[in-house]
Amino acid sequence: MAKQAKPRPKLEDIKGAVATVFNVEASDIDVKDRSHKYGRARGAVVLVARDIGMTNQQIAEGLAYKRASEGAGTVSQLNSKALSWQISNDKGFATQISKVRGWLQRNGFNVRPQTNPEFRNS
Repeated sequence: MAKQAKPRPKLEDIKGAVATVFNVEASDIDVKDRSHKYGRARGAVVLVARDIGMTNQQIAEGLAYKRASEGAGTVSQLNSKALSWQISNDKGFATQISKVRGWLQRNGFNVRPQTNPEFRNS
């Protein structure tokens, strides 16, 4: 009998995992609050979502940007910041990302990196 594939998490699932690890409310991760406290959590959402194959536009829509097309550019910038936080492990950011991935895996999701079509053009 073939093993059933684990589903990819939806953005709401990723926001829930990030909220748990970063000790914030999932609703606070949306762009309505621009404080630094939530910016790092938002960066974690973007980083994990991009790794599993979501596009900037999909992420912008899920983070409640009023205009997803404009939000996609902001998501791209936030992804760059989050990557630098992860590389330098700024304030334990890389450790927190690992915890988010672990939380998602323990809850039955496939979080293996997937090639994102946006990466081919950058």
